[in-house]
Amino acid sequence: MTAFSSQQVLALLVGILSLGFLSPILILVAYIVLGHAHFLLAYYYKFKAGKINKKHLLPYLLLAVFVFSLPTFLSMESILLIIAILFGTHFFFDEARLLEGEVEKVSLSLSVPAIITFVGLVAYTETSYDFMLPAILVSVAIIVWSLASTGIKNLFLPHVLYLNLFTLLFSLIYIFGIEISGEAVFGSIILMHITTWYVFYYKKLKSAPKRLVQFIVDCVVINALFIILYFVFMSQGEGSIGQYVFSPIYYYCWAILHIITSSGELFALVKERSLRLF
Repeated sequence: MTAFSSQQVLALLVGILSLGFLSPILILVAYIVLGHAHFLLAYYYKFKAGKINKKHLLPYLLLAVFVFSLPTFLSMESILLIIAILFGTHFFFDEARLLEGEVEKVSLSLSVPAIITFVGLVAYTETSYDFMLPAILVSVAIIVWSLASTGIKNLFLPHVLYLNLFTLLFSLIYIFGIEISGEAVFGSIILMHITTWYVFYYKKLKSAPKRLVQFIVDCVVINALFIILYFVFMSQGEGSIGQYVFSPIYYYCWAILHIITSSGELFALVKERSLRLF
């Protein structure tokens, strides 16, 4: 098993339980509320680490103005497709990197099939676009090419099985015409990402008890804050200022902003040519 297998299994369990026991609307509420807490915690810990300072403020504000203008000239379908592409890349590259033990070069053949079938499924179930069949065919070609190059035994490595499981699941949903909410699938993957992030930092900090306790307190306080704010928003109705935080279309804007500002490691991998095919 890989060093991160336990957190990946826990994340997978969260995804399965959310899809199996929560309605699509509850998954939507969960990933919006918990997602905002995740965004704020990520910004806060980057600030504490000195990765955010005054020089980042103007670029961030300009980017925010652009992102939050998207709903004025793009449809909800288009914005959902954009966030699916960005989040799919964000999530599955992270999974490949963490599962391989943060190796210097991240495998494209592991992450690309999961990304394109995820985006294809969201598009098929939630928009008028259907490019799922080409996504499946490209994924099969990539996986076959990868196995031909690295050997069939690599198929049974834990991290390879884990990531290919996503590709298989998304493909089977489409092939067998299983009726499922694309937004629920999207939401369950987001909840898995949040779980992975919490467990990763718990493991990272457990050797420093004081820092770990502070991290847990920060997580509890910020999550509680957004839960309270959500109920306040619900009591005030759709026309309140809370719609710019909790309504789905603006949540996607916040998510786009978070992903773009959190993609430094991916951009670094590209810049340093640290992506490998297999």
